[in-house]
Amino acid sequence: MSKSRNHIHDAAWAALDQLARGPVWDGDLISKEGRNELVDCAYAKRDRRDARGLAVNELTESGKRLAAQYHHQRHANLDPDF
Repeated sequence: MSKSRNHIHDAAWAALDQLARGPVWDGDLISKEGRNELVDCAYAKRDRRDARGLAVNELTESGKRLAAQYHHQRHANLDPDF
């Protein structure tokens, strides 16, 4: 069951904030649960496995748009309209 794209939990917002800065290795994620929720909503993807089997997590284009909107509203001291 997928979640509504407009109703993600706090762990997913934390992961979105971290991934907005660039790709992150699995072991460095602030929240794998949050990452999984972003992946379920098509805001993030897990790929580019290296020779050791490690995965990199990064935002999709829709995730980048959501992060930009979130940061714009947050820094403008507006209530996010998500």
